[in-house]
Amino acid sequence: MKARKRLWARHIAARNKQLNGSIPTELADLTGLYNVDIQYNALWTDDATLQTFLDSFDSEWDETQTIAPEELTIASVADHTVWLEWTPITYTGDTGGYEVFSEPVVTKAPTSGGFTATKSDTTFPVTGLDPGESYDFTVSAFTNPHNHNQSKVVSESSSPEMAYRRH
Repeated sequence: MKARKRLWARHIAARNKQLNGSIPTELADLTGLYNVDIQYNALWTDDATLQTFLDSFDSEWDETQTIAPEELTIASVADHTVWLEWTPITYTGDTGGYEVFSEPVVTKAPTSGGFTATKSDTTFPVTGLDPGESYDFTVSAFTNPHNHNQSKVVSESSSPEMAYRRH
């Protein structure tokens, strides 16, 4: 029987590295850590054990993450416009916003529909849509360069929301 290999590290310094995505749960297997600094990235976790582990080093690490907004929904559909709505991200301390994308289901060619003015915005109209076309919509958050991070940070895309356009 093969023994599980234990990982060992002392310090993880990943602040301001433009990292994005889900944090691997295996991070909590590292032993001997005395510091984890992952602020000002686009990282997230849905794992309660990993969240508790990371909180033990910095209880506010997740409040500095530029992550995709949640609960993307279609608020209304007009002739050539779809209004999208979402729950804004927690991290609104530095400037940035959301970029909204539309992707025709048939061609799978995503197009930027534009940007919001702030990360506090919760709605956006996607215009110029073809009647009769089905679209997937996604939203990404971004944070502009600032004192804590000299580079723009962009989140992963939200889960897609689909709208069917009537003729």
